[in-house]
Amino acid sequence: MWRQLSILLLLTTFASIRGQQDEVKLVGQYLRIENESIEMVYQLPPVSPIKGVLALFHGCSHRATDFWPASDSCKKCIGLPVERTIALAALRRGLAVLAISSSNSEHKCWIPHQGASDDVGEGTGAFRG
Repeated sequence: MWRQLSILLLLTTFASIRGQQDEVKLVGQYLRIENESIEMVYQLPPVSPIKGVLALFHGCSHRATDFWPASDSCKKCIGLPVERTIALAALRRGLAVLAISSSNSEHKCWIPHQGASDDVGEGTGAFRG
């Protein structure tokens, strides 16, 4: 009896997770702000009210477009597997997701003395508006 109950619980949990996967689709909204120098991609969750905002910062040699697959609203998006998983998990939890690209065009790294905090401030300010 316990085995059948465990299997039923497992199947119910799997069906619930599967349903959540079908509900949330990754469709990033691409924006360039501040004279086209700051690149960002965002997506709002399918729930209301939004529980919060997750700001995503890419690693060196990456960009904000790594977190979403290509779509009509984000043609530059490439959707890397790990990054997509992070964005999707946040959306499923009711969080808005915002990724901002570093303005460092040489290494694409976040370097504080090269205005990284300015990029983040401008990007989050545009998102709030």
